[in-house]
Amino acid sequence: EAGHDATDETGKLKAALDRLSRICGANYTDVYHSVRAVYPSLLDLRDDLETLRQLALLDSDSAEIFEARRYIADSLVPSSAFPNLAVDRETLLTGLSPYRLTGSRGRGWSVIARDAAAFKIRYTQAYREHHRQFHDALPGFQSALFTAKKKSAALGLLNTVVELGAPVGTGLEKELAAIPVGPDPCSQQGSGLDLSNEPYCSECQISLAQTVPLAELARLAPQVDMALGGKTQELSRRLVEKALAGRTDERWLEFLQIVQASELSSLANTLDNDLVAFIRQVLN
Repeated sequence: EAGHDATDETGKLKAALDRLSRICGANYTDVYHSVRAVYPSLLDLRDDLETLRQLALLDSDSAEIFEARRYIADSLVPSSAFPNLAVDRETLLTGLSPYRLTGSRGRGWSVIARDAAAFKIRYTQAYREHHRQFHDALPGFQSALFTAKKKSAALGLLNTVVELGAPVGTGLEKELAAIPVGPDPCSQQGSGLDLSNEPYCSECQISLAQTVPLAELARLAPQVDMALGGKTQELSRRLVEKALAGRTDERWLEFLQIVQASELSSLANTLDNDLVAFIRQVLN
């Protein structure tokens, strides 16, 4: 809503400048008639001239104003996690609109500049802590995601063995692939993380709104384990039947031990197309 208001007010500023630009004439009489044509009420002319005066005063600060607005606009602040900081951001963006800076209700650049500097300090503190927590959680998450994907791939291979029943968990591999892995480890930490020019880390470039998707992985990983566990139980049952029938070669017995131990990670690391072909051969 604040952004919408700022857009409306900027439109009003442009309209004021457009009206002033239509004043013209070769002599005083022509100028007077031009003014009266554009401004039926001279009070409106007074307001537009005041706007023009304020713009002229801001001209020397235009580079700083533009830079402050760019930095704050690029500072993505989720209101759910940082409600006060998000409100401060929206308030500043509204205050930095040209109309607010030039209007009678505006506080002026000198006041807003102090608020912008204070926001930058609070934002930097919040971002550095978020950056630390993010990268503390990332290695464990990436390791768990890699393991879940390996298990899901093993499940996909076992699903091709028709002797083990109908495929299960067929959509899990796609859902796991949709989870963002996240950036590489970041060397920037603590006070060494410089946010003076950009509101994000120059190395990993995560935003304050970016989080490690732990909840999504926590939802999917048990489903993968359950589906793969069900397939391995059925495989174990079928292999035991074959053992009782006298199948005893070394490779087959080693694989049977892995399956019976329900070592899903070991199974995921062991299973490949050749082993699946071997399973089909054993079960047929």
